[in-house]
Amino acid sequence: MNIFPTRVKELRIENNLTQQQIADKIGIKQSTYSGYENGTYYPQLDILDKIANVFKVSIDYLVGFAFDAVSTEEEKTHFNKIIQKTGLTKIDMLVEGIKHAPEVVKAKKEKREVQPRTENMKKFREASREIKNSNP
Repeated sequence: MNIFPTRVKELRIENNLTQQQIADKIGIKQSTYSGYENGTYYPQLDILDKIANVFKVSIDYLVGFAFDAVSTEEEKTHFNKIIQKTGLTKIDMLVEGIKHAPEVVKAKKEKREVQPRTENMKKFREASREIKNSNP
């Protein structure tokens, strides 16, 4: 299961909005937005950002990187340190997040660690551990 379609549908319903209203706010067709909710389509980064702004949540939350709708300053700082340390861009990490979100969410629920499958995810994990270990 991909977390993104579930999150956008839940947020839309919680905010008492129709698919058409959200589509109008972000400048797309209702059928495209419907595709996001049923997992047929995935938005480009600029549309993902617009969706996050409409719901006042982080992109991390939409794609499953964060369990809370609003990232804390500590989480943002940690993420930015990882980006600096690895040389990866935010777009690189968002793409990886969208690809791996279902597996990460499942692993968190099962209280187990996800094995990174790509070089970017390996870099991310190593940098994250180094940063956490240097800040007790």
